[in-house]
Amino acid sequence: MATVSSANGRVVHAVVFDLFGTLVRWSSDSVPSAAHVIWLKSPARQDLSLARLTEIIDGLDGEVLWDMSSKRRDFASVHCARIMSAIKFAGIGEPESIYELCIEAEKRRRLELFPDVLEGLNELRVRRVPWYVCSNASADVAPKLHALLPTELHPVGMALSCEVGALKPHPRMYETVADMAAPQVSLFVGDRLGPDVIGPKGFGYDPVWIRRDLQFEEFEEGVDDDHVQVGSIADVVMEIDRRQGVQF
Repeated sequence: MATVSSANGRVVHAVVFDLFGTLVRWSSDSVPSAAHVIWLKSPARQDLSLARLTEIIDGLDGEVLWDMSSKRRDFASVHCARIMSAIKFAGIGEPESIYELCIEAEKRRRLELFPDVLEGLNELRVRRVPWYVCSNASADVAPKLHALLPTELHPVGMALSCEVGALKPHPRMYETVADMAAPQVSLFVGDRLGPDVIGPKGFGYDPVWIRRDLQFEEFEEGVDDDHVQVGSIADVVMEIDRRQGVQF
């Protein structure tokens, strides 16, 4: 099992998952992202960084938007403003028409599950461990996720930024999912150190840092001695079994 820095041994009654980079990714054969649409339409694309456009739209890892209210429209307006900022940054003269193309592209993008997800979620179902979602995601993500999963493997509940009106690691995100899955008996699994490890830990969750991009020997020892690092959903299930006293 690719698990290091084992946290405390609290028995697990539920699991909260991040989505992107943890359970799902954008399909490689999907339509271009909004950032890619802007890059393609920019007259200065030869000198323009696609990564920089993506950063403008998605925000920096761990960014806290303390001024966002709990109203759904406010989150949407912030996202729209970010797309417009990226369009202007790219030097495009007719931002309104490009903006519409970006919104259409986002609606048409396809999600795909990581290869280990279905088996891992089924193992949770067998163990009667419910799972939940806490994700910086837009409104169209929930139906896309449900379409990828058989009904019996659907999450029990979801805390999405578009509905909460905040982005992880804003406390409101963890407060919302905590009403569904109590931190004292739940793991919080995600791929980003700030929003999925440090943030949830501060709210009382046992964090599990999933590192899909690294091999076990490359895992970072000493980053934080009170959380688990894993390489797959199967490792998450094994961590649950370890806490339940299952013999391997």
